Amino acid sequence: MTAKKRSPLHHWEQEMIDTYHDYQWHLALDPLYEKFQGWKAGKLSHLEIDEAIHETHKSCQKVYSLFTSKRDFLVSVIQFDENWFPQWVKDHPKPEG
Repeated sequence: MTAKKRSPLHHWEQEMIDTYHDYQWHLALDPLYEKFQGWKAGKLSHLEIDEAIHETHKSCQKVYSLFTSKRDFLVSVIQFDENWFPQWVKDHPKPEG
């Protein structure tokens, strides 16, 4: 294990990646969950839920693709997400050094 992997920066980045990963899965899957609720209640047809499943599958492929990228690229992408990163970093300041 290299010194970088044991550094506070590495741990901070890993926490950011893990939290962002969960956030992205919620963005992809929560709408489908809501649509399943509607389908179960009889508010959506089988064709509508089928379309929702296919659209969600496309979203899941994007999430998977992002999180199989190289770590440095992934960290950069996360930090450029203006809808997520500024709030997260407020509660999780980057370690010095």
